[in-house]
Amino acid sequence: MTRPELHETLTAMIAALDPPATAPGLRITEAHLDAPLELTLAQGEDGLTAYAAPPSTRFVTGFQNPVHRMQLNTGETRVAFGQGGESS
Repeated sequence: MTRPELHETLTAMIAALDPPATAPGLRITEAHLDAPLELTLAQGEDGLTAYAAPPSTRFVTGFQNPVHRMQLNTGETRVAFGQGGESS
């Protein structure tokens, strides 16, 4: 089984925080994610690539990749566009 690249795993975790369409008034302003990840580094044509995914099992064995802890904190940020400081 091929693991997705690290950026794909992190993007999917953040995208999972989007509120459902059935709750239009719900807004997530910040989140703290603490998750186990199996991380593998591989040398490719474009350089070193990180692959990461949740562990395939919760049990510790002697033949699987070591499990690392990933902690991610995120929150809202206001971004100003244009010269007049307008935000959208």
